[in-house]
Amino acid sequence: MADESQQPVPVGDLEIAQRISGAARSGGRAEREPTLEQLLSAFGEAEPTPEARTRVASALTLAGLRATPTVHEAHPGERLKLRPPERAAPAMRCAISRSPTGTGCCWGSPATLGV
Repeated sequence: MADESQQPVPVGDLEIAQRISGAARSGGRAEREPTLEQLLSAFGEAEPTPEARTRVASALTLAGLRATPTVHEAHPGERLKLRPPERAAPAMRCAISRSPTGTGCCWGSPATLGV
């Protein structure tokens, strides 16, 4: 499996991922199975670079979604099946900090945040 280490997630990216999560949970096939390009575009990314894929994958993970194939493994034009975790996970919490530029970021998962 490709390396899918999580990176800090800007608050704006988490909000996008949460909207995608809500749509995937209640929407039709297009919402549950977007193409790689649709996911990247939702985050303002034009190209499937490794950095763009990591950015999207980290935000989706923090929002409680997993993708099959993974964002890192998907080929251009391929649909990714978005699914919530198989078992209920503890509520996701974020440790929010401010960077020198004023950008908020979220780090962590239930395990890393002591949930």
